[in-house]
Amino acid sequence: MNDITVSNKINFMHDVVIYGNGHTVTASAGATWTGLYVFQFYQVNATVKDITLTGEDAGMLVNGSNVTLEGTVDVSGNKFGGIEVSKGTDVVNNGSLVVNADLTNTTEDFSRPTIWVEKGQGSVTDTNGQLRNETAVGKNQELYFINEITPQEEMVKGKFFNAFAVAAGKGITAKVDLAALTVEITKTGVDLTEEELVDYFVKLMMSETNTASYTILSYGTIIFGDADITTEEQLKAD
Repeated sequence: MNDITVSNKINFMHDVVIYGNGHTVTASAGATWTGLYVFQFYQVNATVKDITLTGEDAGMLVNGSNVTLEGTVDVSGNKFGGIEVSKGTDVVNNGSLVVNADLTNTTEDFSRPTIWVEKGQGSVTDTNGQLRNETAVGKNQELYFINEITPQEEMVKGKFFNAFAVAAGKGITAKVDLAALTVEITKTGVDLTEEELVDYFVKLMMSETNTASYTILSYGTIIFGDADITTEEQLKAD
């Protein structure tokens, strides 16, 4: 196998073993999510070894398949993350990913996980113990990261909860449930819509380091507690 560039995702619909021999498969992603992957494994058993998958929305989709990674696998440089594990429409089985490889993702951050699993649709087995797991409340996903929590991530977590402390004196109270990773909002004499409340908390979290360019994952679901407000919003700092 040599380095190659592709214009469409490569679909594998039969059992396969891929020996990348250290080469790279590159695709070209647009600016927005289009649901494209460099590789898609569709209801198959597969082993992927020593390869780089880059340049697309994500490097790999494990769609109702059993995929094992071996050797060195690099999923850096993808727009929204490294590998998705899920079960598509009309797919019988959940996806299963076994990470028995040196997994690399130099562009990982907490808005671009190395692996994400749609809840109830798949699993990840980390044989080398190199991944940490986070729950993306509001997205119904399990997220897996290679790197330890970053200082920026810690800062944004802190700003999220500090925002509610600031709001407490302004007629807005918040009950933070760390176990469920939710915040219940109650308004008292405050004429703000749900959208305006989200904007308010985003502005409270702004800083000179532009943390607003990051999505709050495990720390970002607001449940509005007013009698007439029952919807759930995920707080994003976009």
